[in-house]
Amino acid sequence: LSSIFALPGLRYIEKYKKIANKKIYIIKKAISIIKEKHNNPVLIFWIGDNGQGDERVAKVLLDEGLIDDAFIHKVDQKKEIFDNRINYFCTYKDVIKYLYKKHNIKIDCSISNNIKCFEYANDCNLI
Repeated sequence: LSSIFALPGLRYIEKYKKIANKKIYIIKKAISIIKEKHNNPVLIFWIGDNGQGDERVAKVLLDEGLIDDAFIHKVDQKKEIFDNRINYFCTYKDVIKYLYKKHNIKIDCSISNNIKCFEYANDCNLI
């Protein structure tokens, strides 16, 4: 009964809850291993899309303080924003600029002429 009155975005998030929970379990194990192997603090980011549970994963990881930032690729512009702490983006260039501005992390995308570093989601071209 409560799902009848839920916001459409919340119903969508619930749809992928099982997938998200499996991802969360795996990511938590990976984060634990990473932190054990490094004596110095490390920055940990989550990059996903607004497809199958990645927003829920980002929210849980942020809630538990396990990641420093979360980025969600807006592959579906029709979906509403799930959490204001998550950085939603259309191009990976946006992520690169953010990482440089906030964390002074430089990323070089000129590895090869055949690699496209700045990919657009189809719907982002409509903005």
